[in-house]
This record gives sequence, structure tokens and C-alpha cells, in this order.
Amino acid sequence: MCQSSCQNLKIDSGLMFASLMALICGWLSLYSGWRYLSWVSIPVIDLYLFAVILTAAARADKVNNTYQYSWVADWLFPSRRVGVIFIPLMALALILSFAGLYWGLPGECNFTSDFSSPMDSLYFSLVTLTTVGYGDFAPLSEPARELVIFEIGSGFLVLIGAFPLLISRVSDF
Repeated sequence: MCQSSCQNLKIDSGLMFASLMALICGWLSLYSGWRYLSWVSIPVIDLYLFAVILTAAARADKVNNTYQYSWVADWLFPSRRVGVIFIPLMALALILSFAGLYWGLPGECNFTSDFSSPMDSLYFSLVTLTTVGYGDFAPLSEPARELVIFEIGSGFLVLIGAFPLLISRVSDF
């Protein structure tokens, strides 16, 4: 019993550490100008979410009344308590990381309105990731459009991967 509990604690600690590191990378990218940190944290988060989606799909098939790939799920899926904190932190890390990239996008006339502060890029990132799209900012240059497309893809992974995982962590079936 203790061995299983200790293993879960190690996995949950590792996932929380990873989400905090991704959050710090996004924060430093936005407010310190270290844009390369965003290019590290965004693909790592996206790969994690993609692995969660694939594992959930593979586990959907039961063979002999047991779930397949449960050892992978044990490493990828956080426990209930940690999942409630971990998943929103990952979404926030994505928003901060993309905001840092928008704020530091080189060149003029990248968007219909220039970002006057990091808060403008944070707002645009949140609106883009959640697919709301109010229209007050729109990408004009090709690099800005490519970055927005990449963020929409990340937002799609969050919506179909992270939030259902969060719901599964807090629901009691």
C-alpha cells in the first residue's frame, strides 16, 4: 500500500514541478524578454496533452474487463487533488508563454492594434487560446498569423485533453 502511495506521490510531485517550471518559463518570457523559454515550454505542454489524449483513447478499449496501458496512465494522469491544481497551471503556462511570444514579436504592424503593454498580449493570448476572438486585435503579418495558428492548435489540445482530464479528476462516478 505504501509503495503505491509513495509512487503516486513521486509522480504527482513531478507533474506539479513540471507545471510550475512551465509557468515560470511563461512568466519570464513575458516579463523578462527570454522568449526562447516559451519555445521550450509550449511544445512540452503540447506533447504532454497529446500523450494524455492518446492514452485516454487507448484506455477506452477494455480487454477482459481491464484497462489497457494503465501503467502509462499512472505516469500521465495526476491524482485528484493534484489534478485540480496541475491542469489550470498548465493552461495558464500556455497563455503566459504565448503572450510572451506576442509581446516580443519582432517587426511593425504585426496586429491591427499595437500591444501597449504585456497585459494586452496576455489578453490576446487568453482570447485566442479560449477561441473567443473578440476582434479588437487581429494578426496582420505572416509570423503573427503562424503564431496564432499554433496557439489555436494548443488551445484545441487544452479543450479536448486537459479540461476533460480535469473533469475526470474532480468527478466521482
